[in-house]
Amino acid sequence: MVNTDLVNYVYSALSQNVSIEKIKEELKKSGWNEFEINEAITFANKSYTGGSNTSYYSMVKKVIFIFFILAIIGLVLAYFFIFSSEKLNLTQDKLDSNFSYKMKKDRLEINYFGKESLLLLKSVKENEVNFELNSIEETLVVGRPRPFDLNFDNVKDTVILLKEVIQGKPYFEFSNYTTCIEEWVCTDWSSCVESKKTRSCQDTNSCLTNVTKPILQISCTGFMNLPL
Repeated sequence: MVNTDLVNYVYSALSQNVSIEKIKEELKKSGWNEFEINEAITFANKSYTGGSNTSYYSMVKKVIFIFFILAIIGLVLAYFFIFSSEKLNLTQDKLDSNFSYKMKKDRLEINYFGKESLLLLKSVKENEVNFELNSIEETLVVGRPRPFDLNFDNVKDTVILLKEVIQGKPYFEFSNYTTCIEEWVCTDWSSCVESKKTRSCQDTNSCLTNVTKPILQISCTGFMNLPL
């Protein structure tokens, strides 16, 4: 195998316009044999004159440089993904013009009627989000809206709905909390189980009240006499 140190020495000498005869002479004085000298000269000469081979040392430097560049690119992408991307998302189509916000990574700075509120994301689960709203621990479950007081007048004014969680990123919907008319839609009654029939009902207007909520369970014996 060609001696890389010897090749680099020859290449350096050729770059300084030292003749091959002079190179051979100096190497022989240093104890190198004819075969090693010729092999090194052949390899270095091809590299020096633009041949397809390059010195081992030069190749290593190029590989190290490429890995260095790739490492820098990887660190930049990692920083952008971890520290720059937003960790939450919201829609505010159902809010009035008095609501504005700034989203910063895992926090939401809210301005409502000139009052500042801070929503700080704490943890995200598959169907649940834990957060702090104005330093108070809160929890939202997917599909279950809750009203909050964002302008500090002790009256709930804004409904926050956790719509879904996708790949660890929660999607919120904010809407005004006003007088709401319940609109209940119910499933059919089930078959009798332990002398009872049941059904489930959902308020399509998400009023968060149960004033007109229909009954969910009845006795099988009295089923025909009860209103649907």
